Amino acid sequence: MRKLIYSLSLILSLSIPTRQADAAYPFQQDSGPDGIVSMEAENFHDNVSQGGYTWVLVTSPAGASGSEAMQALPDYPHVNHNSSYVIKSPHMDFEVSFTKTGKHYVWVRGHANGSGDHDSCHSGLDNQAIASSDRISLEATANWGWFNDTLDKSPATFDVLTAGVHTVNIWMRENGAIIDKIVLTTNSNYQLSGKGPQESTRGNPLSVDDFEKYDVTNRIFETWIDGLVNGTGSVIGHSNSPYVEQTITYGGGKSMPFYYDNNRAGKAYYSETEADTAKLEIDPNWTREGIKALALHFFGKPNNAANVTERMYVALKDDANKMAVAYYDGDPDDVREEKWHEWNIRLKDFTDINNVNLNSVSKVYIGFGNRDTHPTPGGSGLVYFDDIRLYPSRCVPSRVKGNFNDDCVVDYADLEIITDEWLNDYQFEDFASLADNWLKEILWP
Repeated sequence: MRKLIYSLSLILSLSIPTRQADAAYPFQQDSGPDGIVSMEAENFHDNVSQGGYTWVLVTSPAGASGSEAMQALPDYPHVNHNSSYVIKSPHMDFEVSFTKTGKHYVWVRGHANGSGDHDSCHSGLDNQAIASSDRISLEATANWGWFNDTLDKSPATFDVLTAGVHTVNIWMRENGAIIDKIVLTTNSNYQLSGKGPQESTRGNPLSVDDFEKYDVTNRIFETWIDGLVNGTGSVIGHSNSPYVEQTITYGGGKSMPFYYDNNRAGKAYYSETEADTAKLEIDPNWTREGIKALALHFFGKPNNAANVTERMYVALKDDANKMAVAYYDGDPDDVREEKWHEWNIRLKDFTDINNVNLNSVSKVYIGFGNRDTHPTPGGSGLVYFDDIRLYPSRCVPSRVKGNFNDDCVVDYADLEIITDEWLNDYQFEDFASLADNWLKEILWP
């Protein structure tokens, strides 16, 4: 108790904003139709001072997303770097792993303190000045707002020519300007309000399967083998070509329909699909590039059976035929919800269970039922799967204690939330979590 009270006193006495160094992993572009990349300005990968000016972390004015923003300082005397800003102006750099190419629209959440001397910035790509995305106007606002127009009265845009990691730059045009958040989108009609979308995942995932390649000739059940071959109660794909689901998708235009029936005549009392890594988008080595976790997305139906006899699982097998099964650790009723859920699994769980060799993963399994015990008859249902990926350590808000605004950084924003809702939604043990992780950025696993 004394330790906790001391920790809380220390938190409340702090007055100079600071933070732990941000993760080195790039922001990941969402694969959905809007191609969103959302970045808190304070979570830059590099912050370079030039010409006697720098971007500085500020907590005023109030109302910033995450309670912090970046301001180009000093704000006096007034300067306006309208040209040669690449070599004159301070810049913040953000590494982004783009999955989409083509035109991207640049939105900035900013504040000019009501001054026409503080109301513009430049954006660019890969450290290059780009005429179509420079001179973004904050319109001398005295409030936070989202801005996309340049001084040329056209939307700020740049073209991404190749998928992969690129550097997005924000340069100072006028000192005193305050930048809170940067959002990129491929949708010309996308509109922002409030504090905008949640910050994008940081990490450079490797795709196991996004299900986009399957069609009438490359049939999904020829890669993801079902009960017709493996003797379980599964059916992969709809009955009509192209067999994949094209309406209920997480990212892209296709997902995998998984019909399970754990009481199908003549079949095992569990349902399973299996795929050789040789047929997937990933090679057998699941230890490279700092990979730590497997993630997959699933979408359920209200009438799905979801009892102990239909436990959802993922299994891996290596080239020595060692196999390990990880069962879903969330609410079993999640498979009854018509919404996308993300299931994150530590790869270490597979090595802990049966010492599976992650350097030589030969097969991936998804299933429903008690595969590794004595199966008993169960029920049936339909679940859609999409975007199976491998990730390094990254921001997974549900795994971070003391973080109440889901940015994985335990700081003043979380303290403000917990004090506003004291004895309502939050209790004393929540203060303990806040104190234990104060000013840390916590990535999982």
